[in-house]
Amino acid sequence: MIVGILESKSSQKGNTASGSETEDSDDEIEVIEPAIGWLYVGSHNFTPSAWGNMSGSAFTPVLNIKNYELGIVFPIKDAAHLDKLTCWRRPPRKYGSQDLPWMQEESKALREAP
Repeated sequence: MIVGILESKSSQKGNTASGSETEDSDDEIEVIEPAIGWLYVGSHNFTPSAWGNMSGSAFTPVLNIKNYELGIVFPIKDAAHLDKLTCWRRPPRKYGSQDLPWMQEESKALREAP
């Protein structure tokens, strides 16, 4: 999952589009609140097998794709909607002075130890 939150632009809320609109056209307009962000859910990881790799030259690049993965992008309506969709606690806890950063090689060595 990847979450992208859009910055709110409160200065643009007061702006209205210029042009002539009649009262009849207001009845046909459906007001949809803009999304506050997007949530991407995919079945792949961040390896060249999943995303492909580039070869060739700067003038003639070639994208080599070994397989295809599925991903879906969902619009997020509000913070409550995002909390319902994500599978982790938000916002994440900050590292403190007593916390050790996670290191892949050290974690692998601990798992393989007898």
